[in-house]
Amino acid sequence: MKKSIIGWAAVTWIGIAGSVLIFIWLWIRPATVLVKWETATELDMIGFYITRSENPDGPFERVTDTLIPAQTDAFTGGTYQYKDTGLKAGSTYYYQLEAVSTQGDVERFGPLKVQVNRLNAWDGLLSVLPALSGVIIGLILAPPSKKLWLGPNLVLLQIDNSRLLKTLTNHYQEFVTPRGKPDVITEITSHHSKERNIGDGEPNVSLSPSGVWLLQTKGFQGQFDLQKRKASLDLASMQQAFDVDFFLRILTLGLAYQQGGLLIHAAGIVRDGDAYVFLGHSGTGKTTCARLSAELPNVQVMNDDLVMLLPDASGWKVFSTPFWNLTQIKPGLPGQGMRLRKMYRLVQDEIVQIETISQAVAIAEITACVPAFGRLPEDIRSVLWKRIQMLAQTPGIERLHFRKDASFWNVIDERFSL
Repeated sequence: MKKSIIGWAAVTWIGIAGSVLIFIWLWIRPATVLVKWETATELDMIGFYITRSENPDGPFERVTDTLIPAQTDAFTGGTYQYKDTGLKAGSTYYYQLEAVSTQGDVERFGPLKVQVNRLNAWDGLLSVLPALSGVIIGLILAPPSKKLWLGPNLVLLQIDNSRLLKTLTNHYQEFVTPRGKPDVITEITSHHSKERNIGDGEPNVSLSPSGVWLLQTKGFQGQFDLQKRKASLDLASMQQAFDVDFFLRILTLGLAYQQGGLLIHAAGIVRDGDAYVFLGHSGTGKTTCARLSAELPNVQVMNDDLVMLLPDASGWKVFSTPFWNLTQIKPGLPGQGMRLRKMYRLVQDEIVQIETISQAVAIAEITACVPAFGRLPEDIRSVLWKRIQMLAQTPGIERLHFRKDASFWNVIDERFSL
């Protein structure tokens, strides 16, 4: 990817530099004036001299070293031209024509004013061609890219593999946008390899002394610097779309961390303008809860896998993420933050009820749903731990026992009416 970007930039800037140099040369080059004249008859005429001055009143100096001889047919006259070179572009000159007779008499015609232009239309076209060619070739060489919503942030994906980009674009379709300035630019380079299969282990996550997040495993190496708003991923695996998805999940976690928030395994459901977050690991019923809710009026599913929570002046806001699989509901509401009203830990049961839990248990429930929490560096975990404590206090979390119908919303409404 870096080589591709360097090549694209190099070609583009070489073309622009070529145009600049050509323009400078055209601007300062010596100019030329072509003097033309005609005669009707040339009786007793032996030839002509051309004189030039920078002042209409002279003095005029001859620019022709020798006499320009008259045409042989004195009765028909002739057509003449003389190229005056080495002039200063942008200057004004005055020309006179001296006709010399056989008796040595000189008759003068003029002066004729000539403005020497620096550039003409052909010069402009010539100067712009290298830059235009460089831009066109640069666009051809430039890596394909897409902008993707990760929570409230826009991430520009620059990928040297058009097929991989198409796969990701189709998968994240609802979250791809042509608009907006990206918050993070991610360069993704792909290599073909047969060394790693799905399930060979998740990457180690570490933080460099300079604050760069590092991800490394047998199949890929990635890093992102959120201060510089740059990320890179080098792929060498058979399931590259899978690895990109995992990398973007950790990048989303890093973005949430940078902005004072959390990334949580949960279903985010908007009902009557407020967001409700239903926590739980795979199999606890997040997707079931989302599907049951999606059939109700005034309900929108943000995501039933991962949501981002960010603090604001009124409490917390919930943002969707683009991550999902074919067994889940396609996520929606990209880039829109919805006010968090309540959090629930899902428990499948025959009896629908809400169970109050202690703050210690609430903290443990939330912590268990923060992805990759145990593999994060200690200093990051300590910061996230404080945020989890705040979240456990306000708006708090309760256990929601539910069965496979939408009756749990009635219980939630009753709880808020008390």
